[in-house]
Amino acid sequence: MISPGSVSIASVLEHVAFETEFAVSDIIGRSRKLHLVRTRYAAAWLARRHTGKTLTQIGRAFGGRDHSTVTHEITRAEQLRGVDDYFCWLTDQLDEQLARVAGEDAAVELADSVIRHLADWRGRPENLPHARYSRRQGMTLWSQLALRVAQETMA
Repeated sequence: MISPGSVSIASVLEHVAFETEFAVSDIIGRSRKLHLVRTRYAAAWLARRHTGKTLTQIGRAFGGRDHSTVTHEITRAEQLRGVDDYFCWLTDQLDEQLARVAGEDAAVELADSVIRHLADWRGRPENLPHARYSRRQGMTLWSQLALRVAQETMA
């Protein structure tokens, strides 16, 4: 399991916005339209689960809301999960996706560390390719090896 704090609030908001096809500005805005309010509830619930941030920090990131507002949003999300099958399914899907993203980020971070240590060990960091993952370009062979080692270490 990935520990809370491995995902940023901004990442949660961006992910929820992408998956629900709303703009982040709409989610954190002041609109009281039902579809946006429910999306905001889901985003607050996910932010609390995945970021390890305080209610005050989440509130600030959600457009300067008070911690009590965030508490209300999280409570409403939990209530909706109990009575609304679609809302429960949506939050479960987003929760799994964020956990997977957090795991990939943690593995890539560990792979970066392995690459840095290999570079230090060999004494020639300029000869080793950078370990960053790029969805367009893929990964270098060294990066793939480091990522595999990191994933096996985390398992």
